[in-house]
Amino acid sequence: REAGIPLVLLWYDNPLRYLATIASVYADNVLLLTTIDSKCLLELKTLGFNRVGYFPIWRLTSNFQPALSKEGMRCELSFSGGHMSREYFETVYVPRYAPPFSRLLFCENEQKRRVRWALLERFIALRRDTCRHVDVYDFLRANVGINPLEPSFGCWSDLLMQYQKILEREPLFEAVGSVPEVTLQVYGGADVVLHKREVMAAAWDRVRFHPALDRRTELQRLYNATEINLGLSQFPRAVHNRYFECAACGGFMLGEYKEDLDGLFEVGQEIVCFHDLQELPELIRF
Repeated sequence: REAGIPLVLLWYDNPLRYLATIASVYADNVLLLTTIDSKCLLELKTLGFNRVGYFPIWRLTSNFQPALSKEGMRCELSFSGGHMSREYFETVYVPRYAPPFSRLLFCENEQKRRVRWALLERFIALRRDTCRHVDVYDFLRANVGINPLEPSFGCWSDLLMQYQKILEREPLFEAVGSVPEVTLQVYGGADVVLHKREVMAAAWDRVRFHPALDRRTELQRLYNATEINLGLSQFPRAVHNRYFECAACGGFMLGEYKEDLDGLFEVGQEIVCFHDLQELPELIRF
């Protein structure tokens, strides 16, 4: 900002999760701030960030291409994505490794603590009742009287987005468990955020957890070795980077449908999508 050097910010995570940070770096010398989600684009413009653009591809390197070496990873069904149990998230991860979350939920004021836990429980109930992705930004805007540009809003947003990963992957594993013909191989199973080579035992009969894969050197091997790669997106409309990476490898993706898919992929030809988890078992069988 002081030097006035023009720059472009390529944002590959959900920017509505870090609005206070964006506000602190957004200045006249920022020519463009990109987002991979068209819904985020509209919200940013509403908040006054006018030099923003939609850029759907997160990252794509020459590592993602059809590979000959597939031994050791061949499987019918796989999913690359971290997962930790609710108990671990609430009792270990939040208090020990996520200080902002801990201060938010475990404050000294008993009344504030009850109100905050009630908000978390309301979010969990909404996610459970709808069985669909909950737009965290919309939820907080409707339930918390905080300016979105305040740091505490970003802390809430980050916490709920982290929690939603757990809430959405539990029913995913349950849905796959109803297909006795296949076993889901999950790379990034529980607690890998903290201990990358520790693997939890799965609570689902047809699910196996494995250590997380290095995104730069190992992930493409999984895309090439798997008959069906599963895809989910944490964003309201965005296409997850694994959709592009899998396509670059010539792999097959069975992904969650998002609005932004239209125009990026030819659905039914280049990718197959499910709109809800009730569809997933039959699509896997097919």
